[in-house]
Amino acid sequence: MKNILFFITLLLSFYVNSQTTIVDENLNKQKSFFQYHYSFPTNTLILNEASEKRSCLKTFAYNAEGDKDTLQIASKFHYFNISENGINYNSGFLESATASPQITYYSKGKYYGADKVKNYSNNHSLFETFFNDQYQFRIIDASGTPGMDFEKDGIYLEKKDYTMKTTKKISLKKPNMQRLRGKDLLSIKNIGFRTNLVDNDSFEIVTKNVSNDEKTSTLYRTIYDLEGTIINDYSYSYTVPTGKLVRCKTRELSMCISTNSRSFVDGPIADLGINEHYIDPLTGDVYIFGLYMDNSPIGFYIIKFTKEGKKNWEKFYEINDKGFNDRTQYWENTGIYLHPFMNENTLAVAIEGNYPDKYNHFFTINNKTGEIQKKANVNSNVETNKGGMSLALKRHSIFGNIKLASKKYCERNTLFAYSINEKVKKHIDGIKSKKEVFFDTYITSKGLWLLESDNDNYYKVTLFKD
Repeated sequence: MKNILFFITLLLSFYVNSQTTIVDENLNKQKSFFQYHYSFPTNTLILNEASEKRSCLKTFAYNAEGDKDTLQIASKFHYFNISENGINYNSGFLESATASPQITYYSKGKYYGADKVKNYSNNHSLFETFFNDQYQFRIIDASGTPGMDFEKDGIYLEKKDYTMKTTKKISLKKPNMQRLRGKDLLSIKNIGFRTNLVDNDSFEIVTKNVSNDEKTSTLYRTIYDLEGTIINDYSYSYTVPTGKLVRCKTRELSMCISTNSRSFVDGPIADLGINEHYIDPLTGDVYIFGLYMDNSPIGFYIIKFTKEGKKNWEKFYEINDKGFNDRTQYWENTGIYLHPFMNENTLAVAIEGNYPDKYNHFFTINNKTGEIQKKANVNSNVETNKGGMSLALKRHSIFGNIKLASKKYCERNTLFAYSINEKVKKHIDGIKSKKEVFFDTYITSKGLWLLESDNDNYYKVTLFKD
């Protein structure tokens, strides 16, 4: 009898630990809106509660154990941006559609005042900057604008010390540009780049090239210290064994690496909208991933490198599906996305498209071997009148949401979680509501963070672990 009770207790303990309610709050006229963000470096979910006028009521950070920390934030917010180290943040507010936003800075919980953003009308936004616990950075040209001709213009690091209210402009030596053009390389109109913080003391400029036959690609990471000196230069090359590389969407809510920075175009229209990379935050390992095709689409690939560029493994995965394999595939609406998944040893891969057929292919992959662990092929219907942009679940598209079931709508990450994880599916299927319920999900190494709300009465966050 004792053994049976112990076994039942063990099962209950496992269930509780694998599914945790992080937040369960009511909505009302005073508290009718919230924004939410995930800090991947610190694995915390940040929620901003606000009224419809976006007057901030409270801001909370939750970790995977459900611990809650109250953060300071301005009384009004429109933008909220988390630093690359995941600890510091800034927020901005637009007084009107034509006004420059007021940005407030916070480092380690301390408030450092507000500034107006300059050049806002010249395509500048918070998301073209990156910052750490002392500095905000932008890559600019000589005139101070973020849009530039990377190949022809001089480039500078604008380094703003928001704790001391000083700004410094540092001339940067460009990465080797000769390796980005050549008779054996794909001819491109605009050489693009992407910039990220590597850690609190260095940043990178990422560039790439593709061979003329579109079979081989090399991605370069040029690492600088915060005074603009190049301290490392890494390269990652690979060749597909058959077929050729494909232009497609590879990065969510952001321009691909090769798009001219004055443009808002994403993905395949860009000259080098081929492949993307993900850097493991713990090991520094680099994963290059994308799609490849012959006369018709074949599948996707992932190549794992060490930080220094040594290849650990490479895998090419064929997909057998009428929608994906259609040779009239509309690549501008086709995407491949990679995330850490549920633990430190698993990757999540999602592939979606909507022309000529709608399809979703989901995979979980062992990052030690590259072997597929789980997979699902799911068709999805999108209802264009079910956007929740102005309601509680702000990140939902105003143009449409995926219909999971009657009165239940979500985006791709939730569809992934629903299709791959039985606990998530059971939870969503068990929700009874007379109102429409919207879902959003963060796929992380700490688990699946499922957000749900009827945009009227409540919002809830549930964390699912293995």
